[in-house]
Amino acid sequence: MPTAQEKPAKAPKSKTAFVMSLSEDLPAKEVVDRAKKLGMEISDKYVYVVRSNARKKSKKRRGPGRPPGSTSTASGTPGEREFRRLALDLGVKKAEQLMADLKKFAAEIVAGK
Repeated sequence: MPTAQEKPAKAPKSKTAFVMSLSEDLPAKEVVDRAKKLGMEISDKYVYVVRSNARKKSKKRRGPGRPPGSTSTASGTPGEREFRRLALDLGVKKAEQLMADLKKFAAEIVAGK
């Protein structure tokens, strides 16, 4: 009686499912070779297209402007989130310069000038 290791692997329901079931680190030629062993005919180009489309879909799910791994809600108050957004829009160097100017202005107000 054959063991689980001796049984030939079954082909997935679709070529896309097959490509997606394998690691993205696996070279396209290796994916094509494995598909051929299962009786499927795919090309390197097909592997590249499937993987590219999967990456595009994953970016769409995250939403615009969200870096990978970020959560849907940023911590802090709405004002703090807006401050961060503005600082990123301006650029860190410009935001730091404006904060330094603001600190000087606030110190002058406290000093009564």
